[in-house]
Amino acid sequence: MLELSTSTAQTLAPGQALVFDRRILGCGCGCCHRNNSSTVKMLNGGTHRISFFGNIAVPTGVTPPTTGVQLQVSLSGSPLAESRMIATPGAAGQFFNVCSSVAEKTCKCSKSFDTITIVNTGTTSVDVAAGANLIVERVGD
Repeated sequence: MLELSTSTAQTLAPGQALVFDRRILGCGCGCCHRNNSSTVKMLNGGTHRISFFGNIAVPTGVTPPTTGVQLQVSLSGSPLAESRMIATPGAAGQFFNVCSSVAEKTCKCSKSFDTITIVNTGTTSVDVAAGANLIVERVGD
């Protein structure tokens, strides 16, 4: 199991990934993370539960889009549709809590590692408050 967090607020441009700078818990050998990076590597084989919790807003000075701001769990560069987290604030700087929890199976025979990132998949920048949390845990074979 791996639990990561952010100690500072971040503004993510469209396509940019959230950087995690705090390791809350890291035990076992199912995944690994280098401090101050956005990527978690999952070891090949097994099913992993990926859970994200955070507060997001439209940056101050930006008109909120009618489609809202959004984050998504991305697996090896491909956003997972079932993980989309959307907030539609009425004004810039108004934070909303978002969360997602998905299970993904990794292939034993792959010669490369699957990676996890939390990405801004919207069309405008998004503010992510300090304290965002990512948990990756192996839940099965």
